[in-house]
Amino acid sequence: SPKPQQDPNQGPQQKAAVAFPETMEESDFEDDETSTLWEQCGNPWGDIGVTEEDHVIITPCSGLNPTEVTIASLALPTFSANPFDASSPYRQTHQLPEVGVRALKLKRDVMAMQPWGLSFKRHEFGGACLVTSVDPISPAAAAEDIGGGRNGRGLQVNDMVLMVNSKSVGDMTEDDLEVELEISGEKLTLVISRYNGGPMKGQAH
Repeated sequence: SPKPQQDPNQGPQQKAAVAFPETMEESDFEDDETSTLWEQCGNPWGDIGVTEEDHVIITPCSGLNPTEVTIASLALPTFSANPFDASSPYRQTHQLPEVGVRALKLKRDVMAMQPWGLSFKRHEFGGACLVTSVDPISPAAAAEDIGGGRNGRGLQVNDMVLMVNSKSVGDMTEDDLEVELEISGEKLTLVISRYNGGPMKGQAH
């Protein structure tokens, strides 16, 4: 028998053939768009665990145990473990530890959403961790000198960071220190050596 002719005004529309289980009928799905059948698949991210080629992103809520993750060292430069040795130029520009250092307490919102308001860098000519900027009206600018010393007016540019939360920054990289600041929650304690204002080679701005 001749095949039925298609109406040219309707275009090349055709109904896709769908295979249904024996217990279901095609009519069960005609008016119900929510009845799509889903087929379980494997984990698209791969097997659980850490491999050498994984990229690890560390955040305060990552849940990663540092002892479980091994990251290949890129030989990044670290802060000086002894920035005030006998030949150090910082002995002329910063307050010496034997004279006294400052312990500053920084506070931010309970949810730790507000940035600390400071930036830092490894000083190219001596390896110390120096503050490069302090944002106005920030936790860094309002830092409290918990030692009760004079000249306790917040964190200042070119102050040298010696410790963060009772941890020495010596042998830390800039990335290590950045992570330590981010996971500090609502409170942060810094031990610093004040910048005296003297000339310093390659002075940070």
